Amino acid sequence: MKRILLVLVLMMALVMLTSRVTHAEETPLTIGITGPEYVAPSAPFEVVVDMKNAVDLVGFQMRLLYNVDQFTFDGLTESEDLTDVVTLNSNTPGVLTLNYLDIDVKINGDVDLFTLTFIATSGVDTTPQPVIIEEGVYNNEFVTLDALDVLGRVLDFVFDLDSYEVRRGLMGDVNLDSALSIHDAAMVKLFSIGLIDFDPTQEELADVNGDGFVSIFDVAQIQQTIANAE
Repeated sequence: MKRILLVLVLMMALVMLTSRVTHAEETPLTIGITGPEYVAPSAPFEVVVDMKNAVDLVGFQMRLLYNVDQFTFDGLTESEDLTDVVTLNSNTPGVLTLNYLDIDVKINGDVDLFTLTFIATSGVDTTPQPVIIEEGVYNNEFVTLDALDVLGRVLDFVFDLDSYEVRRGLMGDVNLDSALSIHDAAMVKLFSIGLIDFDPTQEELADVNGDGFVSIFDVAQIQQTIANAE
């Protein structure tokens, strides 16, 4: 009987020791991102970094990368789901190193972490571009605290950041508000008959059919696109 009790005690100690180092989940902790499909050239836009499937999370550290040829970083705003500040180092262009810790309030379920503001570079580029990705060689880490105040590390986590991409410039969006509306059609019509001027970016966006000219045909295509929108 004493041997059985001793074995049970050893097993419980091993489980507690293991929990201090690791905290694996059945469903992986996922870091994702949402934002607009199109951004206006030379204009600010926001993306939201979120977390799904969190269990008793109290802290994290991560390093994110962005393309300085496409975007300029313009700030971070913590989500209301977080109860403390996110510490940020953005001194190196293209690199965002962040960490967060609050052992008094645990993060569970799906939450928004923070909003990142970027400014798109000038010019039109309708090729989809990822905004941020994780740095794989950095020690990205997520820390948990269980009901017995035992710290653990999440081993099963994934970054789903590069699946989100933006296009710099929406064809027809000459008022540069990242949406297509009848206001854009009116501006293109006025430009086509010489009543207003466009800068080079607006003129490129106005040539919706890509024939090298801005004409009533571009206006008609914008109107049709608006009508077909869901």
